[in-house]
Amino acid sequence: MESNRRRPGCKEKELIFGTWNVRTLFRTGALLSLLSQLKEYWLAITALQETRWRQGKNIMDMKSHTLFYSGKEKGVREFGVAFVVERNMKRNVLDFKAVDERICVLRIKTRFQNMSLINVHAATEEKEESAKEAFYQKVEETYDSCPSNDIKIVLGDWNAKVGREDIYQGLIGRHSIHLNCNNNGQRLVDFAAAKNMVVSSTCFPHKEIHKQTWRSSDGKTDNQIDHILIDKRNASSMLYVKSCRGASSDSDHYLVRGR
Repeated sequence: MESNRRRPGCKEKELIFGTWNVRTLFRTGALLSLLSQLKEYWLAITALQETRWRQGKNIMDMKSHTLFYSGKEKGVREFGVAFVVERNMKRNVLDFKAVDERICVLRIKTRFQNMSLINVHAATEEKEESAKEAFYQKVEETYDSCPSNDIKIVLGDWNAKVGREDIYQGLIGRHSIHLNCNNNGQRLVDFAAAKNMVVSSTCFPHKEIHKQTWRSSDGKTDNQIDHILIDKRNASSMLYVKSCRGASSDSDHYLVRGR
């Protein structure tokens, strides 16, 4: 990458990025606390979900980062997605598209090839089928609107349990914490198949605690529902995907970090 700032031990061309459902940034001090956490984990780009910010100017410059965000225009403060870009990475940004409160796209320049990152926040498992259909249709339209030669990464809170079924090998790995896909997981795998992608967050043999991305409020249930997908032709470029349990944002989701 062209950023001058990189983590010790990382090769210059490596991009460290992440995804995190932060539950809300609409409270005093939440944004500054978040930025401090992201710097600790050397994240050049982070996709956020549930910022609860309204649609506005869409770009906010801070001292250390720039935020590109998308939200509802009016009504209840819910959902909202954003990308947080580290200061030295901003010059690599080619374009940002605010689709709606659940989807946005950041296009960046890398040394050899441009990259389109699609940030998503899917409907929960119990939502109506029509809502899920509408969401996935818009994700597909967004994916198809990205330049065909770009590396494509789709990441975020999919609210999807992806299993380890043999029939889906090639699209998923063998290291999910779940044995079988739920309805949302099936939809995610179908999307990956349609777009020739790999659910790379299920492909790395970490300890269970570094695969879990969500914990219930009573602490009794852990799920892996936040995922990172990459187009299959570039799947070998993904060096790891791992949950970071030390990062704290008063959320029931963990930061998921990829390189």
